[in-house]
Amino acid sequence: TTIRGLEANHCYAEPGTYMVKLNVIDTLTGDIYFSQAVYEHPVEQIEQPFISMSDTAYINENITFDGQETYLKNFEIDDYYWDFDDGVRATDATAEHVFSKPGTYNIQLGVTSRVEQDNEFPELRCVTRPIIILRRRE
Repeated sequence: TTIRGLEANHCYAEPGTYMVKLNVIDTLTGDIYFSQAVYEHPVEQIEQPFISMSDTAYINENITFDGQETYLKNFEIDDYYWDFDDGVRATDATAEHVFSKPGTYNIQLGVTSRVEQDNEFPELRCVTRPIIILRRRE
């Protein structure tokens, strides 16, 4: 990506290490006059439970909820727990659910850590994300 200007904002698509170059451009020719700076810019993945899902859906529509993009350093996930805020729950990395009434629901994903010894308790990390369920117009 090339951005021209005194300041630049850029959103990286995924974690990684990116080479960033600051060049001075000759405004008459458009050629690089000289390279001012070059450096590596690390972009790290955010450490959090993560729900991949639609923000909005319709009643009686099958919706997929995915927790596989959850990233927690030094945390080996043992189980996934879903609460759909309508009395229905599920377990697994991905889940499907159908809402029968319109409204805003707070979807909760909980993940627990793997326990290596009998005297340990699993750690729990949670995240909540809203979804709006609409009634279809007739």
